[in-house]
Amino acid sequence: MSLPLSRRLAGLVMASAVTLAASAAAQVPEGYAIVPAPAAERGIYRPIAGDVAYGYSYLSPRGWFAATLPRGATMSSVKPDTVSFKMTSGGHEAICVAVAYPEAQRRPERLDQLQLRVDALLTPGGAYDRMAREALSVTESGVLPLRDDGRIPVKLAAWTGTQANGRYMTMALVELPVGLLSLACEAPTAAKAKFLTTMVFRIAEGGL
Repeated sequence: MSLPLSRRLAGLVMASAVTLAASAAAQVPEGYAIVPAPAAERGIYRPIAGDVAYGYSYLSPRGWFAATLPRGATMSSVKPDTVSFKMTSGGHEAICVAVAYPEAQRRPERLDQLQLRVDALLTPGGAYDRMAREALSVTESGVLPLRDDGRIPVKLAAWTGTQANGRYMTMALVELPVGLLSLACEAPTAAKAKFLTTMVFRIAEGGL
């Protein structure tokens, strides 16, 4: 994914993100796979268990999401609420990007309530669907669950398709009590793009 493409991804979501807002206090829904987000660990890219052989972990500065990356992965920040990761997976280069859109106005919905309407983000011809199709030649769309580790998974609205460069991308959105989060991964195949999106990212407590 080139830098201009990551910027287009940011613009894709920004156009409709203004309708979202933040909750008064973080509430972790019972049973959900949510990562702790202690303030002292936010914004830090570090080797897992202190050993680069195990890969890297990253907790976003706002504590909205966590990422787990393989050995050799690198991170770059495009702007304060945009971060990208470059890695090798299955012998092929891949890139994942996260973009956070915080809002000032608060809203009462908890994550579990917002999850009940994740399908609505996929409405054919809706604002998000149109923008996804402007960025990709979409081959499939649907609800994509993040890895759950045996708990209730956080579900994303996701579109997968090809870019102008012929590589596949999965672009996903999730409404959080604090705003909108966009997660995306680019890879040589659709299956790999979807797999990486679900395996790299987790929602963290700061997003609640």
